[in-house]
Amino acid sequence: MQSNFNGRTQPALSRLAIKPCVNCRQRKVKCDRGQPCTECVRFSKNCVYEDSHIPARTTTPHDQTALKDRLDRLERLLAQNPEKQAAFDNEVRSLRSGIQASNEAPKEPHFSSQAPGTEGDGHGSLVYDRGMSQYIMNEHWTRMFQEDDELNLLLGSNELSPELAEQSLLLAPTSHTETQPSFTAPSLAQGTVLCNIFFQRVEPFIRVLHESSFKRERQQYLLGKSSSQSEFEALLYSVYALSVLSCPSELVNQVLGEDRSAALARYQAVTEAALRRIQFLRNRSLTSLQALLYYVTLLLENGSFEVAISMVGVAEQVARRMGLHKVAFNSKVMPFVADMRRRAMHHLTFLRYRSFEIEGQELEIRSEDDDCLLPKSVNEADWEKWLHTRLSPPPQNREGNSDITFIKLRSYLTRQLYNILSKCGEMSIDQTEQKMQDIQFEFQTKYLQNADYSQPMPRFLQLYGQIFVDKIALAVDITHTKYGRSTTNEFKNNIFFRSVDILSRVTAAETEFANYGWSWIFRGSPEWYPIAALLCHLVHRTDQFTPEAVAQVWQQAEAFFARHDNADFSIRDCSPWRLVQRWRQQALDMQLLNSMSNAAAAGGGAGRMEQEDFDWSAAVNLDLMESEGFFEPSSFVA
Repeated sequence: MQSNFNGRTQPALSRLAIKPCVNCRQRKVKCDRGQPCTECVRFSKNCVYEDSHIPARTTTPHDQTALKDRLDRLERLLAQNPEKQAAFDNEVRSLRSGIQASNEAPKEPHFSSQAPGTEGDGHGSLVYDRGMSQYIMNEHWTRMFQEDDELNLLLGSNELSPELAEQSLLLAPTSHTETQPSFTAPSLAQGTVLCNIFFQRVEPFIRVLHESSFKRERQQYLLGKSSSQSEFEALLYSVYALSVLSCPSELVNQVLGEDRSAALARYQAVTEAALRRIQFLRNRSLTSLQALLYYVTLLLENGSFEVAISMVGVAEQVARRMGLHKVAFNSKVMPFVADMRRRAMHHLTFLRYRSFEIEGQELEIRSEDDDCLLPKSVNEADWEKWLHTRLSPPPQNREGNSDITFIKLRSYLTRQLYNILSKCGEMSIDQTEQKMQDIQFEFQTKYLQNADYSQPMPRFLQLYGQIFVDKIALAVDITHTKYGRSTTNEFKNNIFFRSVDILSRVTAAETEFANYGWSWIFRGSPEWYPIAALLCHLVHRTDQFTPEAVAQVWQQAEAFFARHDNADFSIRDCSPWRLVQRWRQQALDMQLLNSMSNAAAAGGGAGRMEQEDFDWSAAVNLDLMESEGFFEPSSFVA
């Protein structure tokens, strides 16, 4: 046997006589036939050879030696600092149990060492301790993290040094206090009302928090006894800000006694200051990430799209560093916390989808999105009952509706939209119709099973889901027209009337659910496909429809512009809005032209404007519309 530079043994047999290991063959990479091979060491894989002359190693002291080394290191630190006895007891006890389990376990070939308190997926490790989590990409950095963690335990502090904080102006608390708006915290009664508004109007469509746990933690925060006082303060003010955002001006004035815009600006500024104080880019607590996600949601729903879309990328990097994109089976992560982590990652994924939608870009669903499971379909009351007992197994997924059915339905339909549009270029009209029937069937049977439509939430689910399904069907029809699969007037008319129907149902749903404070859901999600299709038809094909139908189209179009651009909310900063506004002006010009032509015709032809006398390039600039690249006119009309 020979030894290489890593200290791994190499067989004295000819390399050509030895087959690559199982992992290298599966990954189709070059194997150096070591024991273990370099690739398996690099990715912490079990290196196994099949049908070869290499004798399998039945035991390895690697794991047990690593455990003993860490235990000796902890005991040496403890001998130097006896006052830290309590802090190390649990850690030492877990290490001893790990060594004992290693001695009693059956010996199998194993060449990777998974550090205690971590879980590996073959590429890295999820470290979870004291409410903090971090995902480390290889064993070396995992051990470096653990040694740093031991020093933090020894020193009794996890705070960043002032020198380190000053290295980043973005993260350091602002020193320009005179530029911060004056702020008086809401009274106990006002804060309670804002929290109730939040869980009635906002949280049913986000589901990042557990209501009872949040309210208990708020009580501890008000008493100054919260385990994460600063992090919870950032979360609390982000909740207050979203509550103000969801309320009309009259309600804000009634609760807080001030103007809605002023209250919203102050709560947003206080949330930003609280996030800076907790160093949110360096903070690895779930509470800090929850506060950041609500802040990004606030920006999106308030029309600050450019900043919000950039912050989505920041939040995604923070979440990935914490390992939220991986399934947490670590014994230190209790089931409730694991589900809260899944909820946070699920909402972050939705925020990324929203950023694509707002900018009119094609959706991108990454393979990593599937690594983290969806949140459990469990009611909040089920988790509350388990948190009080913890003697029974954690609650399991419910059949039919639950408190998180809405977010699961939204995720399902978003993925279906991406999947069918990504394959629509290769599918016939009959194939896409069959696919749409399958989506409709699953929507009705899985997400509306045993729904009681006398209750507001099931009714909302039905309307929201059906509007979403029709938007998918409209996008598919437009794609077929773009590829020239159907250019008949009947097919184009179907696009026209489907667009009118979608916009009219959105307007009706917004009115119906305004009393529940849920209209903000429709306000922040522009119906780009329907409005673009209608405006293109108004420019090119008004002669195909009756004056009554054209009047109805203009009514729904104006409702769209009023819904997404008003005193409380505006999406005018996003790129597709400027293009849609230009199409609107072109449609108005065409309407004026038609009115002048009709008036001239009614007057017996005096002053009649012939078609060739009109400058069509000024009214309908097709080249300009095509250069924008958002929607091609050929997608809707011949």
